[in-house]
Amino acid sequence: MYYNLWHYGSLFIGIVISVIIILLIRKKLMGKNKKLKILVYAIIIIFCILVFKKLEDSAWTYLSTIPDEVYTEMKEICYSKRLIGLSKEEVIALLGKPPTLDIDSKRFIYYAGKTTNYLDSGKETYYRLWVKFDENDRVEGAYIWCPPKTVAD
Repeated sequence: MYYNLWHYGSLFIGIVISVIIILLIRKKLMGKNKKLKILVYAIIIIFCILVFKKLEDSAWTYLSTIPDEVYTEMKEICYSKRLIGLSKEEVIALLGKPPTLDIDSKRFIYYAGKTTNYLDSGKETYYRLWVKFDENDRVEGAYIWCPPKTVAD
């Protein structure tokens, strides 16, 4: 029910904004061909509706997606840059032994939690924390990544 209200609200806002734009440019189109006016008005209305629909989809997805505790903690660790400059041993002491090592062992890959979109039938998105090391085996960067779905998923 709330989704429908949100959906029609964004549609209504798109139409209202397009009407305001049309009222503002109406004088500039005075004396122009009627078909040109209709075309310009239609383009404005369609554009405004599409823009607000896209904003509505993004906002609704953002508001309905809930992260788990692991994701929240890993995101805080990643974005606070607490890992930068740590050695491999210090990273293992902080996060544990990584379940996955990159081929050149210059990256540790950890499970970084999941988010659940409750409006999209409880769709879960799983994330990985990648910790990248420099040539001195010190952390040079870390980022959270969502691997693409595979056939096995």
